[in-house]
Amino acid sequence: MKNEYPLFILLISLLSLSNASLDQVQAPDFGPASAFALFTANGEFTNNGASTVIGNIGTKASTLTGFPLGEVTGQIYVQDANTAQAAMAVHSVYTS
Repeated sequence: MKNEYPLFILLISLLSLSNASLDQVQAPDFGPASAFALFTANGEFTNNGASTVIGNIGTKASTLTGFPLGEVTGQIYVQDANTAQAAMAVHSVYTS
């Protein structure tokens, strides 16, 4: 019983510290890339089956294959101004 008390205090201290730090965590702002459900700035993605994507999909670097086999409820963007802006936003988030 004597050894459990310090462990309990340590556990409570760690839990209170973790809650304090979680309040200060913010998700990065992906800006124009937030408009995409699926997006790639480098490479390509392929759909090999019946899938449903709710939202826009896009690529800046390559082509999309497997659509319309899969269903997309949004728009498909391939190497246009929208994907160029989204790629810059993703790059900015990952390099800052």
